[in-house]
Amino acid sequence: YVDRVRVFLRGHQTFFLTKGGGSSKDSRERTGLKGEITARLRRASARAGEMIEGDASVQNVGSVTWLPGDTPLGGVNLGVHLRTRGGSPLAVDFARVRLIGSTAPGDMQRVSFSLKPPAPGEYLLEFDLVSEGVGWFEMNGSATVSVVLTVV
Repeated sequence: YVDRVRVFLRGHQTFFLTKGGGSSKDSRERTGLKGEITARLRRASARAGEMIEGDASVQNVGSVTWLPGDTPLGGVNLGVHLRTRGGSPLAVDFARVRLIGSTAPGDMQRVSFSLKPPAPGEYLLEFDLVSEGVGWFEMNGSATVSVVLTVV
């Protein structure tokens, strides 16, 4: 069987199809994903049941365009990890802050956010960009940003 297939394939050309066409790359692939984040809370403490308010800016310092955050595969959002004050992880997917529209290399977006608070205690909120279904930007060498939060 193998010899017959080999003889058959000798006279045939093989080609591969790839999605997307052209050379335009985007956030559906991990290569080229890199960003810079600044984030701040409006108040460093919140009462139990009170929303955590803040502002952030994210800049695309990578080589590919970020797809809008509502894109199921490859949409880029600002993700929030919940950690203990000592840095131990509590919830990797604590929250998402949706980014609107595409973000080309060099472009920046500013967003305001409102997050549900965790149980009373002292925490770190760690902000990282995420390409949904692809990966966290920290895996590509992007720095995360952590802010201290106290819930009373």
